[in-house]
Amino acid sequence: MSSRSPTSSSPADGAGTIAELTALRKPSVLIPLATSAGNEQEHNAFQLQQAGATVALVKETATAKGLRTAVAPVLTSPEWREQILNLNS
Repeated sequence: MSSRSPTSSSPADGAGTIAELTALRKPSVLIPLATSAGNEQEHNAFQLQQAGATVALVKETATAKGLRTAVAPVLTSPEWREQILNLNS
């Protein structure tokens, strides 16, 4: 875990988070930083979403309503969580 404040960031912060979520098979909702260099955060979020490992909220879906909609299956669907646990198994 980084000792930096929660408001600081570097390119490695996003990659580290993705690696940890993937390795630990944690359900997640990712909101990529819109100003990331080369749009890599959005690309990574969509890759994980296509694999069924996350829900990605970008641009027009990154709203309070979009977040509520995205979080619901993460919190209420045992099947969705089970799917994540079984990825690449």
